Amino acid sequence: MKGIKIELLGAAGVGKTTLLNALASEYPQFKIQTESVRYIKNKYGIDFKSGDTDIQMAVLALQLKYGNNPDNYLLDRSSTNSQAYINYYKKRGECNMTPAVYHFIYDEGKKNAQENIDLIIYLKPGEFPIVEDGTRITDPNYIKDTDEEMESLIKEWNLESKVIRPKGSVVERVNFCKKYIDAIIDERAHKTLM
Repeated sequence: MKGIKIELLGAAGVGKTTLLNALASEYPQFKIQTESVRYIKNKYGIDFKSGDTDIQMAVLALQLKYGNNPDNYLLDRSSTNSQAYINYYKKRGECNMTPAVYHFIYDEGKKNAQENIDLIIYLKPGEFPIVEDGTRITDPNYIKDTDEEMESLIKEWNLESKVIRPKGSVVERVNFCKKYIDAIIDERAHKTLM
């Protein structure tokens, strides 16, 4: 049986990593997958461009690997997030994918989001000031546009039933998320017993 997969979704600077670390403290039975694009860049030196075929194929391979894994994972971004950035760059002519590669990544990302992700924690921009970390894009228009792409994909991929939208402080966000995560854990434990 595959493990529970929880994706943190959101534009740059919305507090995904902060919430991920807070949830990891509450749920030590979950492994953490940090943001795939940065992981691949740091480990393999692949260029940090979301419209780049090489990096998105590598990201997709990681997402499918974790999606089908028997371990429980908290994922700092996954299929929905990756596709939103691809769409953002594609609309601006900054995506080097052929139509066939684009459709392959789109279809496999959609399938991964629908079949492997159990919960999407979607954080909206505007609650916290954006902190520069040396890699993050802090342009407000970029953040707004990529967030709009995420909203569109949630509808397009019929993911709304998996999406929760916590707000407030980190503690308030954790407490909000815990109800949903605990329910998934209980449901999975019940299925295992049957």
